[in-house]
Order: sequence, then structure tokens, then C-alpha cells
Amino acid sequence: MPDRALPILTVAIRHEQDTVSVRQRTRQIAFLLSFDSQDQTRIATAVSEIARSAFRYAAGGQAEFSIEGKTRPKRRFCMFPIEDQVFRI
Repeated sequence: MPDRALPILTVAIRHEQDTVSVRQRTRQIAFLLSFDSQDQTRIATAVSEIARSAFRYAAGGQAEFSIEGKTRPKRRFCMFPIEDQVFRI
């Protein structure tokens, strides 16, 4: 049976401040998934830049946070899709 994604949180991106919220939530989730500090920063930066692009160039969208994978940490991965008003990034 394939693994199913476990939804954690969805953040609407309607205002510039929402991109800051996306960055903060991304970093918190990376911390909770035991990524080291440098990787937390990298992940949060990448996701927030995509969220910022969705806000700037596509009139907003939403960030969906979920985890997919086995129960063992080495087999898990996190997904941070950003959906804008035009297409999914």
C-alpha cells in the first residue's frame, strides 16, 4: 500500500506578510523533523522565495505543508507545494 501524505497546515498567501508566515512555519516544521539548523534555513528560504513569487507575480495562492513516508525518519520526506492563482509551482 503506498504511503499517503499527512496534511499538517495550509497557509493562504494573500498579503506580503503571509510570505513571512510561510517562512516561519517552514522552519518550524523542518526543526520538528530534525533537520539541522543550516538545512532548516535552506528549506525555509527556498519555500519562502517560491511563496513570495506566488504573491508578487500570480496575485497570491496557498502553501500546503504535509509529510509523506514511512514511520522511520530516514524514509520520510516533507512536501511544501505552493499553489498560486495561475498554476502549481
